[in-house]
Amino acid sequence: MRYLIDLTSIHNEKIQELIRRGKFQSVAAFIYTAIENQIYLESSSKEVLEHYSAQDKNTLSQLVIGSSIDLSVLLSRDINDIEIIKPPEDNKIIFPPQKEGSDANTWVWGQVNRIFPLKVALRVLGNMIKQGKKSTMDVNAFREKAAEVARGVGLKLLAIEKEEGRKRGEKVSSGLPIGEPEFKSKSRYKNHFLVSVRKDGMLDGALARFKFINIEKEENKENIGITKGGLSFASLENPIIDKEEYNVSFSDEEKEFYLKYVATEIPGEYRAIRWMLSAIKKGVNRREDINDALSKRYQEWTEAIVNTQRAGLMARMFELDLLDREKSGVEVTYKISKRGGDILKMMEGEKDESLSHM
Repeated sequence: MRYLIDLTSIHNEKIQELIRRGKFQSVAAFIYTAIENQIYLESSSKEVLEHYSAQDKNTLSQLVIGSSIDLSVLLSRDINDIEIIKPPEDNKIIFPPQKEGSDANTWVWGQVNRIFPLKVALRVLGNMIKQGKKSTMDVNAFREKAAEVARGVGLKLLAIEKEEGRKRGEKVSSGLPIGEPEFKSKSRYKNHFLVSVRKDGMLDGALARFKFINIEKEENKENIGITKGGLSFASLENPIIDKEEYNVSFSDEEKEFYLKYVATEIPGEYRAIRWMLSAIKKGVNRREDINDALSKRYQEWTEAIVNTQRAGLMARMFELDLLDREKSGVEVTYKISKRGGDILKMMEGEKDESLSHM
């Protein structure tokens, strides 16, 4: 049987890139794999969700399916007394979407579309370091355990969201490795949200990008440790993990910490937030208009990168309660929330010549 489908230019570009990298032999091979994956997802996810829904939805202190990991042990706040290490230098971190070099003013990669998955990972890291009674631990052991715990948390949240009938923008499980096949979902989480070490020693992944962690080499072994910023963020009380409140990802204290932290330590994220708030304030408040403005500002970005960066930034800003949306039929317009307005007012009192080119 033969079907004719239309592909957007963005999807076509991404598929062609995968073909060039040898991941698939053709577009047809990619589509066939996508269909197989979706059939597997639809046939297996229902059983997984029913398993979690049958448990007490008011606590995350459950065992991860198929393992002996107790989430409450690896997500404890009691990690303030662990030893910290120095953050990585900018010239040791990969800053996508740039292909070469690094630039601290570059936007955070749009595939990192939530911050809560980093919070989960940092809690796991802090507790594993505490259990090991050293300042660092094997990075691969951490990646495996963090992905397993994050999946357990994510599936529990997904079951609650399904039971309550939450819409896409209301879900706090986004960004966690809850997809199928499981190994692919975990792999994406490890590579985008956690950290990986390239052969040249450069660090990739959001934990490194935010300087929440660093890697130290011991002979032929790579060990990971938590930085002052990472420990400070991890130790703050979280509504989901610590209070069993599943409607929002972060407390006001956590949101305030994040914005203050990126203002001094991650200037690319801070300037991106300010750019978006300023753009929406000026009436650039539809997805297409925002993409157009970004294309003019960052002419080296392809259409696919523009869309990825815009979507990722806005998702993080919604998580921080900086944006609202209005929907009229299929038309969506974005607005600045009360918190976002207060933040922008504070930002406007700061000098940033990079915004003059908008």
